Amino acid sequence: MKKSRDELIDELIKKISQLPANRQKAMYFVIDNFHPIKRMCENSKMTDEEIQKWTAKAEENDDCIMLALLTAVQLFNGK
Repeated sequence: MKKSRDELIDELIKKISQLPANRQKAMYFVIDNFHPIKRMCENSKMTDEEIQKWTAKAEENDDCIMLALLTAVQLFNGK
């Protein structure tokens, strides 16, 4: 049976609330800024090597917002 919109939202809220605080903030940032993030990331000229380099640096610094943005670059560019 297909889940209703409200059920999906409740599930999303539950999953986000189980994340560490810095990851919750990153998720809320992405949700609040989805359209500008999409516009910014969908035409990125970043190479796979650049994405990997910045991802490693973001992981090293536990920079969840940067990780989310880099993931968006990969998602919207099909990398």
